[in-house]
Amino acid sequence: MPNSQDYRLYLEEKFGGITKLVNAQFESLHDRQDSIDESLVVLKGESSEIKKQTIQTNDRVTHLEEQRDEYMKTRVSTDMLNTVCTNLTEVKETVEIIDKDLEEYRIIKKYPKLALILIVVFAIGLAISAYGTFRTVRMSRSDKKVLEKVELLEQQILNNKANE
Repeated sequence: MPNSQDYRLYLEEKFGGITKLVNAQFESLHDRQDSIDESLVVLKGESSEIKKQTIQTNDRVTHLEEQRDEYMKTRVSTDMLNTVCTNLTEVKETVEIIDKDLEEYRIIKKYPKLALILIVVFAIGLAISAYGTFRTVRMSRSDKKVLEKVELLEQQILNNKANE
């Protein structure tokens, strides 16, 4: 039977169906492989885009972290504010003291004619006082001369009485 023509046709018929089935499955596998390859190409493109976006995001995050670090160096903390508040009260007290010290100057600025009159009066008073002082000094010099002359005369009188 293996050499018979019918057996051969029988085998060809049976194996022909299997061959068609295997060929169909291979074609199906090739189609699936092609679609998987196309999906891989798309995924590779998407993954490179995702990689680019990830790099950009990491750069942005790094930049923001650097900005945060710079901000943290220069930010105002509550301790700084407390120090400023205590210093501010000290400065206010100092300004109030200076303000009280400058009240006289503000009066002069507010009433310049009155200030000028006061200065003139003080200048005249000073001149009169200086004149009186110089006059007294001159008089005391002349008084000394008179006293010297009186003493000289007294000595002469005493000497004359002693000689007589």
